Amino acid sequence: MRAGSRTKSVSTSRPSAPAKVHRPLSELEGTVLGELAKRGECTAYALRRCFASSPSSHWSGSAGAVYPVVERLAAERFVAARDATNGRRAARTFRITPAGRKRLEAWLLQPFARDLVSLPPDPIRTRVHFLGALSAEDRNRFLHAAIEHLRWQREVLDATVPIDEFERHVLRGADSVLEAQRRWLLELWTPT
Repeated sequence: MRAGSRTKSVSTSRPSAPAKVHRPLSELEGTVLGELAKRGECTAYALRRCFASSPSSHWSGSAGAVYPVVERLAAERFVAARDATNGRRAARTFRITPAGRKRLEAWLLQPFARDLVSLPPDPIRTRVHFLGALSAEDRNRFLHAAIEHLRWQREVLDATVPIDEFERHVLRGADSVLEAQRRWLLELWTPT
């Protein structure tokens, strides 16, 4: 080596791989991970039943909605699959992995997109917008039917057994929304 020359230090270790950046979870994916974290290992069919029995019509319990999400989460290693038997039938069970739990936590803590925190679709509110097209008698008939549907939905909520304190809070919040909607509809009643 010549005097005064500098040498470069060359590392023989492999460069570290860049941290994998995951796409944001959809609401359905985050909810599936949440259900697996809350309920423990279960089949995709049991997850479907959770969605189908939800008092919210927002969630679809269809096989075409739930099964692809579970398989996608398994492919991304957020969910682990295990072949099992259920009586005489073969079954495949799923559980959340540590990586899935981290993704669930990230999903829960991420800021909400504007389109997620908005007024949800509400067919009653939409129809009220056009009630001026009806006679007072027909408006009252509509209001009576809507209030009866709200009463029925509140009965469904009352019959739901919460599995933990957070589900109890969710049910109480849903009941408060339905009661507020019932009171609002009563304000629209037209004396005849």
